[in-house]
Amino acid sequence: MAKLNRKVKSYILYEIEMYHENKKQLEAYRRDIIEASPQPPDGQPRGNGMSNPVESKAIRIESSAYIRRTEQTVRAIERAFERVDHNHYRVIDMMYWRRTHTAIGAGMVLKASKSTVYNWIDDVVMLVAKELGYI
Repeated sequence: MAKLNRKVKSYILYEIEMYHENKKQLEAYRRDIIEASPQPPDGQPRGNGMSNPVESKAIRIESSAYIRRTEQTVRAIERAFERVDHNHYRVIDMMYWRRTHTAIGAGMVLKASKSTVYNWIDDVVMLVAKELGYI
């Protein structure tokens, strides 16, 4: 298996840790764009923007680098979890999302050694890295 650069691994672990928050922010950002700047009450356009507000909002959503990058990362994490067993998911949940266990504690719950727990985390990180094109 290829060795992953320490900085890339740290970045991916951060993205995994922030997965749920990123999904919430992504939806909030999309909602803000969709609900932003309603038509004037008289129906007359203002400024030099596009005449079709729906098209304008769709272009803003599709052209946002933040939305594209966040969607790509969220999808990569989801695809990685589709490819691993339930223990990998539970380790990430206990250690990174709920933050209720250390590697030793998660290992005790899942009846695995500390090194096995870290191997499971590395498996998930490698899959996300492959999905994002870092490997």
